[in-house]
Parts: sequence; structure tokens; C-alpha cells
Amino acid sequence: MPRSTHYLHVLGTEFSEDREILRSDDTENLRLHLIPGQDHIGILVFRYGDTTSTDFYLFSFEDDRTAEPFIKDAAYKFGPVLLGDGRILAITDLDAPNFRIVEVQKRTGQTPKFIELVSSAEVPIQNWVATEERIFVSYLRKMKTEIEIFDAWGNRLQRLPFQGSETVRIIGASESGDELLLERESFVAPIRIES
Repeated sequence: MPRSTHYLHVLGTEFSEDREILRSDDTENLRLHLIPGQDHIGILVFRYGDTTSTDFYLFSFEDDRTAEPFIKDAAYKFGPVLLGDGRILAITDLDAPNFRIVEVQKRTGQTPKFIELVSSAEVPIQNWVATEERIFVSYLRKMKTEIEIFDAWGNRLQRLPFQGSETVRIIGASESGDELLLERESFVAPIRIES
């Protein structure tokens, strides 16, 4: 079976200086997704077929090795975020049909440990943003957007309710977690961005 090779290229350098970071099965149904981080980059590999499976690799900019496998052949949904303090948070539907947010900890020779920070609720998580200090999670309850704010360890701090006549989406947050960037719209008001 043919394989594809993936390289790291630093802008402004020669292609001959590129480093191989990952080899993967070459199929029509393979997709890569890069997760940015300060000292690392995460690589999600999705393989689509009769079922979808996910691999997650972590690559260090300081290391000459190839990307290190973190999760292999996951049959569940997995969406990681790399925080500046080295922690990995992720949204997953593993044991949580409405999704939950976990901290992912590597264990040598074993599957990673998922420490639950935000448990599954009676309604699905719509979207979320994490910083080193806060986790912002939005839900749609009774046709109204609610954003719950948690500290970095999953302790609930506050709930922000919004009018039922508007759609609210989390776009991002400041690194410190003290500002939240939202996109709001309704039938009577155009899209606007607020912090």
C-alpha cells in the first residue's frame, strides 16, 4: 500500500532543510488537520471508510524526532486544543453523547488518560474555547444560547444567558481568559462582533 510522507517546512529556509514528521497511509479518504501550539503542533489524521477513525500526533519544534503518536485508531470524536502551559484539552463524545471536555494526559505504553473537566449535559455542547485560565462552553437550551464559564480545572464560575431571539457564537478569547469574543445576530440585527 502506498504511503504519504509529511514534512515540516520553515518559511525562509530551503526545501532541502525540511524534516519528515509523519508518514501515513495514502488513501483517498485521509485528511490531516493541524492544531497550533507554542512549543508543539498537534496533527489529527482522519481516516474515512465504512467507519471513521482518528489518530492524534504531537510534534515538538525542539525535537528532531518525528511526530509522536498520542491516540491511535480512535472510533470516537476528538477535538484537541494545545494550551501554552503544555496542557492538552479536548472535546470528545467518548462516553458522552452530548460531548464533554477533558484534559488529555499521556501514559507510556497505554491509551491516554482523560480527566473530565466539563461533563456532558442534557443538551449538546455547541462550541467552546479554552485558555490557560478559563474554559468557555456554549449550549442551546430552550432555544436560548447560554455560555457557561469554568476555571481551568472545570469548576463552574458563571453562566451568561442571552436573549432567545439572537444567535450567539463563541469566536475566541484573550490569552488570559478575561475577554470573550462573540458573534451575535438575530432576525432584526445584523451580525456583530462583541467582546
